Amino acid sequence: MPIENDEQLITVVSMNAETLHEGQQLTLEETKRHREQETCAKSLLNSKQRMEVEENIYLRYVSQLVNSFKFLSAKTDNVINAYGMLAD
Repeated sequence: MPIENDEQLITVVSMNAETLHEGQQLTLEETKRHREQETCAKSLLNSKQRMEVEENIYLRYVSQLVNSFKFLSAKTDNVINAYGMLAD
């Protein structure tokens, strides 16, 4: 059943935000605004979590590159040393 009056009061039955208290009366417009704020907050949290995951992937990739560089550097040093021994 559609509600015609946007000023009809709704009673808050749970505390979803710091500004809302159990039993507080909200209009439909306030309830809608509150839901939009919650959705925005959840979206920001999801974005932050996604960025943290991407950062972790990037750090693992960089770590693998560093390890590969160290390995190749050690192999290069071994070849240079072996060549130096042959030249002596």
